[in-house]
Amino acid sequence: MHPDNIAVIVLAAGLSTRFGKQKMSHRLDGDKTIFETCIERYQKVFKNVTVVTRDDYYLQQIGIKSGINVVGVNKPAKGMSQSIIMGIQSQPNASAWLIALGDMPYVKTDTLIQLAAKATENNIAVPVYDSRRGNPAILGCAFKEGLLSLQGDVGAKELINNSESRVCKVYVDDMGVLHDIDRPEDVL
Repeated sequence: MHPDNIAVIVLAAGLSTRFGKQKMSHRLDGDKTIFETCIERYQKVFKNVTVVTRDDYYLQQIGIKSGINVVGVNKPAKGMSQSIIMGIQSQPNASAWLIALGDMPYVKTDTLIQLAAKATENNIAVPVYDSRRGNPAILGCAFKEGLLSLQGDVGAKELINNSESRVCKVYVDDMGVLHDIDRPEDVL
């Protein structure tokens, strides 16, 4: 699928409790924040990037610049599912949605290109590294109702697991698909 037909939904409404401070604003080597690094990576491949976050002050803290679609999640305590739903509702006519975590700055651009190439309106493209499924995943528009009915703080994992016959595994040489930053020691 052409990357222009895929809407990227970057989830960034978490509270960073395990990190001890706002992790999205933590600076990596190169002096960009975790979040800026993620966003730049997605913008290299996709033209339609939406960030789901909590509030304006938070946006300034994590380094969101103008020119990015921003959706405020009104009930972040309901978990990741609420953020996914808000993101899908903001981009309802996409052919597919790439669900990305804002705390995964090490995903390679080439991995994103490979995922987009394998995505269709009727499948779920997931990266696999070292025999383990990672993130982000691209879910075709055939999964819209399933995405809109998600509940809790589990993201789309259950939907993906229940759709095994329609999952396209994309084998990548990218440990970044398994590496999210939850604690300071997770920063490479």
